[in-house]
Amino acid sequence: VQGSMSAALSPLGHQTARIFMPHVSLYLWTGILFGMLFFVGLYALFQFWQNKDITFLYYALYVLSVALYFITDFWHEDSLLRVRHDSYFGLYEFHVPRSIGIYIFYNLFVGAFLKAKNNYPWLHRFIRVSVIIMLAYTIVQQFIVHWNLRLGWELNYYFRLVAFPFTLYFLVRMWFIKDRLARIIVIGTTFLVATSIFT
Repeated sequence: VQGSMSAALSPLGHQTARIFMPHVSLYLWTGILFGMLFFVGLYALFQFWQNKDITFLYYALYVLSVALYFITDFWHEDSLLRVRHDSYFGLYEFHVPRSIGIYIFYNLFVGAFLKAKNNYPWLHRFIRVSVIIMLAYTIVQQFIVHWNLRLGWELNYYFRLVAFPFTLYFLVRMWFIKDRLARIIVIGTTFLVATSIFT
């Protein structure tokens, strides 16, 4: 009886292994990536709690918002982990709040990191206006996307087109500051923009 049960279950075991094995490497590296992001985010929160430096808070929120964005996309798009879009943060309708959150916290981090209010008043004003525009756009886009999903996505496309020249202005202006920290921000911002374009 035991032999016949093993024979019956064997094809099921091979089929399960055949489905899951190609994904093991993906899950491993994805788990490492998310683990690193959450570790860095929580470490930055700990530094904020210890040093009371708001730069660490903005950085932690930036890193954790990146982790939230990618982990929900991975969960809802992966064939083995797909659910029925019953999670608030996984709904495609809420793609913009998840992505805009990344840019808002990144802008706030840049301002705090470079002490823009005292060192670069133009940058402080630029970041303040950018954050207000992004918040206003997110609210408007959410109203539209729940009324007309296709129109909401088209609006997102045009918003990114309009935002691109302002981002380019920011990068060029920052590069000519000729400050080492500003150059680091330019490199980080370029990487962030590139991931936004190709993801």
